[in-house]
Amino acid sequence: MPPPRLVICDLSASPYVDTTSAEMLASLGTELTAMGSRLRIVEPRAAVRDVLRREGVEEAAGKLGEGAGALH
Repeated sequence: MPPPRLVICDLSASPYVDTTSAEMLASLGTELTAMGSRLRIVEPRAAVRDVLRREGVEEAAGKLGEGAGALH
């Protein structure tokens, strides 16, 4: 079975993520990119977005976005 072309992670219901979670998302983004897939993280709250950026998730998964606009 081929890998998915796009994996969407909706964080709108997550008021908090810790650094371990952020590191896992960064690793997932890197792994998906290596397989020719993409990871998009949508609707992170401000505090969550800050942690994700600090842990390098944006570099691994692309710009952290809001809603459908983040999928382009």
